[in-house]
Amino acid sequence: MKILSLFFLLFAFTFTGCTEMQIATHVFKKTTNPAPYSAPPIKVKRKTGKPYYIKGKKYYPMKSSEGYHEKGIASWYGKDFHRKKTANGETYNMFAMTAAHKTLPLPTYVRVTNLENGLSIMVKVNDRGPFKRGRIIDLSYKAANLLGMVRKGTAPVLVEALPASGASLRPVAWGNRITSITPNKRKYSKIKSTGFTNRVSRNKRVAYNKQQAKHHKKSEFKNVSIYVQVGAFGEKSNANNQLKKLSKINTNGYSAILMETNQGGRILNRVRIGPIDTVEEADAILLKVVNNGFNTAIIAVD
Repeated sequence: MKILSLFFLLFAFTFTGCTEMQIATHVFKKTTNPAPYSAPPIKVKRKTGKPYYIKGKKYYPMKSSEGYHEKGIASWYGKDFHRKKTANGETYNMFAMTAAHKTLPLPTYVRVTNLENGLSIMVKVNDRGPFKRGRIIDLSYKAANLLGMVRKGTAPVLVEALPASGASLRPVAWGNRITSITPNKRKYSKIKSTGFTNRVSRNKRVAYNKQQAKHHKKSEFKNVSIYVQVGAFGEKSNANNQLKKLSKINTNGYSAILMETNQGGRILNRVRIGPIDTVEEADAILLKVVNNGFNTAIIAVD
């Protein structure tokens, strides 16, 4: 009887172990084909929801995804959430092409580009998250695998919302961009960022000056720079005041700097720490400045 019980116990353990192993080691074939700039039209009523709190922070769901584009750090989630309900009532499947976002309407199709290798995918946002500071999107296991970021766990990405109507998104580098195209009408919107919608080439490299090249020699980022952004001000004096406060904090050897950018004809003074070599270091510095009272600090990717 004991031998029979032991047999069933070993069988159950083996079966469970194989299942876990398959989930842990399944690798999807990567494709270098760029993701489309259009998605299936969304015909269901989209969910936005009321503002909500997570870990003491309040989030405001967006009423529309039109024109949304952002650079930042992506993460992924897998078997711990497999087959559990998502925020819009679907069942999470780690082997499907889905993602979680804190504020986009549910569902929203987005185009995600890994800025380190130029690989791009299209995923459906059907869940809320990620709620770790410094992350802008949580990808399914399959999506992360196709972007080549499963092993590292994170990657700098560009996220662009695709038109809910099924029209095409036509990215350009500067100025106005066509946000959607229908047979008889083109709709334009202003871009306030500097090239977030630029097409990313697999061979693209950032041209650093000698000092930057020396600093980035051991950096894990090939095409992008990563910073902890502590604040952004219209008045330069306010930015300088924040720089002085930051000088009293140990930022792990990275300097606090002032970076100017032109957004729609308006000069914005951004107070940043970096460039930083790894996501792990950026996480540590972000936590440190937040604990010192800079509660709106974020991880920024250029």
